[in-house]
Amino acid sequence: MRLIFDKESELKNVWADKLREAAEICLANEGITKYSEISVSFVSEEEIRKLNREYRENDSVTDVLSFPMFEAGELAAMSARVASEREALGDTGEDGFYMPLGDVVICEEQARKQAEEYGHSYEREVVYLFVHSVLHLLGYDHMNEEEKSVMRAQEEIVMREMNLTRSALVSGNSAEFASADTGGGYAGKESGKTQAEEKVFMPFAAAGKSKKDMYEALIKIAEKQLVYSYAPFSKFNVGAALLTKDDFVCTGVNIENSSFGATICAERTAFAKAISCGVREFKAIAVVSSAGSAWPCGICRQFMKEFCDDDFEIISYDEKGKIKSYKMTEILPEGFRL
Repeated sequence: MRLIFDKESELKNVWADKLREAAEICLANEGITKYSEISVSFVSEEEIRKLNREYRENDSVTDVLSFPMFEAGELAAMSARVASEREALGDTGEDGFYMPLGDVVICEEQARKQAEEYGHSYEREVVYLFVHSVLHLLGYDHMNEEEKSVMRAQEEIVMREMNLTRSALVSGNSAEFASADTGGGYAGKESGKTQAEEKVFMPFAAAGKSKKDMYEALIKIAEKQLVYSYAPFSKFNVGAALLTKDDFVCTGVNIENSSFGATICAERTAFAKAISCGVREFKAIAVVSSAGSAWPCGICRQFMKEFCDDDFEIISYDEKGKIKSYKMTEILPEGFRL
């Protein structure tokens, strides 16, 4: 696998190697020959806007663009041909012929802004954008929800194999997340939690926030969890962000199963994670889906009632796409505890 950088010096050597590793994983997962080549360019906001306008008729700044060399249906056959010809000639060295997969163009300024927004390093954001773009070169797209779900799952597979998932970094395996924001506006707060608990909980800066701001922050965290949802059957991804009374957030996603009755909703996933760490007091939960709104099912409402006071708040979107909340007593007026 060969990458051609126009500005390799912009990245630390270790992160340039990470891009190569990411490309190798992407290709191996799709059965594409290692004798492949990708050009990687780093450009300004002005330059990527110009490219976006010229090639996609979209006059706006974006974070990454992909320019595939082959149509999806052509790639596998060409890959097999290149690998066969090189091996037949005994040509396995680095100076031999490489199949050009296309170009990846990354906007440096956008990558830096997004790294700051999501609370991780510039280099980690570049790796993610690169993986996204390489998957485009390999034929993936996200023009509809089903395609988006499949592509996101592939991105996560690669990032997990490289131990660069968001959860892996938040857990303390990397210093890059020391000032993470995750939409909750937290930074530098002493958690007072054990190392194991810090893998589950995110500090949440609730002080000074209005109800509206709190709702929006929790919704944003929940939306970021959608990529981790496991919903191969319904294609209906759900994410949840559960706020504890001591202002930490525990997240969850829906996890489907071939035995449909074994499926776990995102709300119960979040609660189960928190409860298993000894937490019993909660303020609110935000629940969203790939379709926008996602109000708890009946089982989840009764499950929450077991641990929540009457003023516990459930937050999601209404039918018009506006954020709405209900109290526990409103969504389950006759809930009970034994």
